[in-house]
Amino acid sequence: MTRGSGAKPAPRRVVVVEDSGVQRANLRRVIEADGDLAVVAEAGTAAEAVLAVRQARPHVATIDLDIPGGGLEAIRSIMATRPTPLLVVSAAVGGLRAASVVEALASGAADALPKPVRWSPGAEDDVRARIRALTGIAIRSVPPTVSGCADVVVAVAASTGGPAALARVLASLGRLEVAVLVVQHLHPEFGPAFVDWMARCSLLPVREAADGDLVRPGHVLVAPGHAHLELAPHRRAVLSRRPHSLHRPSADTLFASVAAEAGPRAIGVVLTGMGQDGAAGLLAMRRAGAVTLVQDEATSAVFGMPRAALAAKGGPDAEHAAGDPTGDPAYRLAEATVNETAGIRVHGTIRTRVRGSLRELAGARGVTPLALARDLGADAPAVEALVEAATVQESWWFRDPAQMAVVADLEAQWGAVGHLWCAGCAHGQDPYSLAIALDEVGLTRWRVLATDIDQAALARTRTAAYSGRELRGLSPAHRERFFEPDGLQWTVRPMIRRRVAVLHHNLATEPVDALAPGGWLFLGSAESLWRVHDDLELVRMGAGLAHRRRVRPPRAIGGSAPAVAAEPRRATAGRPDAWGDGEGVERELAALRSAGLAAFRGGDLRRAVRDLRRAAYLSASDAVDHFHLGVALERAGHPVAARRAFRGALATSDTTDRDRIDAALDEHREEHPEEPLAVGFDQLLRGKVNGR
Repeated sequence: MTRGSGAKPAPRRVVVVEDSGVQRANLRRVIEADGDLAVVAEAGTAAEAVLAVRQARPHVATIDLDIPGGGLEAIRSIMATRPTPLLVVSAAVGGLRAASVVEALASGAADALPKPVRWSPGAEDDVRARIRALTGIAIRSVPPTVSGCADVVVAVAASTGGPAALARVLASLGRLEVAVLVVQHLHPEFGPAFVDWMARCSLLPVREAADGDLVRPGHVLVAPGHAHLELAPHRRAVLSRRPHSLHRPSADTLFASVAAEAGPRAIGVVLTGMGQDGAAGLLAMRRAGAVTLVQDEATSAVFGMPRAALAAKGGPDAEHAAGDPTGDPAYRLAEATVNETAGIRVHGTIRTRVRGSLRELAGARGVTPLALARDLGADAPAVEALVEAATVQESWWFRDPAQMAVVADLEAQWGAVGHLWCAGCAHGQDPYSLAIALDEVGLTRWRVLATDIDQAALARTRTAAYSGRELRGLSPAHRERFFEPDGLQWTVRPMIRRRVAVLHHNLATEPVDALAPGGWLFLGSAESLWRVHDDLELVRMGAGLAHRRRVRPPRAIGGSAPAVAAEPRRATAGRPDAWGDGEGVERELAALRSAGLAAFRGGDLRRAVRDLRRAAYLSASDAVDHFHLGVALERAGHPVAARRAFRGALATSDTTDRDRIDAALDEHREEHPEEPLAVGFDQLLRGKVNGR
């Protein structure tokens, strides 16, 4: 990524845990040799290690297993109290006591290296490379073993945006011994592919439910797309086509049966989705004594189902679950700066990282977060640190089942795939997952382009080497076929690696020339759907989204910047153009448009941007929704994001009714003629529409 300043970034902080003073000195010398890493604390015992990590808040800690108090105990305590990437540097690695290293990795350590008898240049380079690779990963605490939950039933329901959310939920369960029942609103023909990709994301066995199945601990059953799933006596799964309802399978039907059969030994979860399915059932579960949870608004693609569950009093404390996600002015300023600088949508875990980085920077400088946030316009190093916090590399294998299902359909729907681009490649799991998927569908002529703005992430992607913990979400069959063992790591086999090109690229600011005409762009879940270029069209297939580079050459519009004529969209037989049922989408769209425009006219710009952004998300090919979003963003003081929305309006104008566009532009010109960006894009849009 091209930074706004040539200021050198601050070194990554490292804590060294080693009981030998000589070895501590050697490690400090090795780690700090290149200037980009700095040892900020040292410890010689397990107790000192836990305290040092808690106080110094390092990016990485190196730890020896042979320390007073026990290196394993230190690792467990650190992962329970202050999860941190830990690199084991110990004589136990690779020796007769290698089993203790395996136990360290199972306890939460991220990687391991043998402590060299003599520090050679190669050994020193290896230590620094491993530390750099670990500075960007997200570490979560290792959950303790849960006992007494074998008879607990977890019922989960989702609709729009659900596949990605479900993938993360199932991955986070690990090998927890609970029975899981899932309802996902999805077209029936996508059911098998959806179940297959869920199985790749979960360490628990996942399969489509059959009538009479035993609901067993440690297994996940997914409702088929044509029938309701219910929990019957004696822990049996029952499928039925009644009662008739708007949704089949129905979350309400599943939740009601779980409430009746499992009572307080159940957990009900409502994830992202439109409509009200699940609200009544979740209330029944709560009245039966079950624990009930809903996804928060900040991370929901559509907050319809969670909002309905909260309104029905079926979810947890409403004030806590649906609280204002924007926080105080300091956080809002920091998040807006990250959005405008890097084009990153700040939400969910990204918001948590940005806020933590702001507090950390302010504490280090002895100022308040608000004082630091107000000066970000003239503080390039601070902006760089916030952007780095937002782009922490966090990914896993096959994390987006909906987009993987799209990959499986590309050959059948559009012919052989020549070029597929993964923007925001993190540590390589996304592009290599796409490459594996392309290989599995039998394509022979294909190539994957992996790009990122983080040089450390690109270097890690090029190595294509992963620890056992980093292979979460991969089945044993995939590991054996596509990876080869390399010491304590697994390396992607050459047949896949040679098909993946790794380059530096910032999608927010650089052209898309790297993508061949007709090629496909896949964005990660943190990337904005409105980061649209004129020569890319957004294509929706079922629940998946991808951008395709247009094949037609650009044409000029009245002397203005070149634009691209849209290709006719190719409908897919049997596949809806929107998620869920068409009537439900239109109702949700109408409500979001009305609420967003009313909030804009009333001066509530935060709500206006929120509702209009969701409307544009649900109607990605509607130019009017993108234009309204751009106007609201400009009025709210976000010109970079506004330009992206206006570019989205230009790119989708050929798929929008001309009279609707004219009416929207006329209305805006009469009521709000003062926004310069909107006026300029108004003229471009009129020129493009009139030139049809």
